[in-house]
Amino acid sequence: MPLLLATLLALGAPAEAHPGHGSTVVIGTLLSVTPDAITIETRDVATATMKTVRVLVTEDTRYREGKTPVTDVTPYLGGRAIAGVDFEEGPAGGTIYRALDVRLSKPTPKQ
Repeated sequence: MPLLLATLLALGAPAEAHPGHGSTVVIGTLLSVTPDAITIETRDVATATMKTVRVLVTEDTRYREGKTPVTDVTPYLGGRAIAGVDFEEGPAGGTIYRALDVRLSKPTPKQ
């Protein structure tokens, strides 16, 4: 009985995230698209300046506008991008972002 209880407690214990790993959202303007990455211009909250973030994409990355899947991302260049990403600390100390889901909106014409 004590072994069963110990096993159940161990299985029910929440897993802790590894330092330097996690999930976040990158929100900004879609600047460029390549087969392996997208680039989003976003505001750095800490410094109140604009910065460019490169987000890696894979064949599993889903693109959508609202609930509609998107296959061609190029019409969305200059529009809003909201990327749900996993991140980890890179070997050189920078952060590596990998997109899971990217929600897009087309750019609005300037008047």
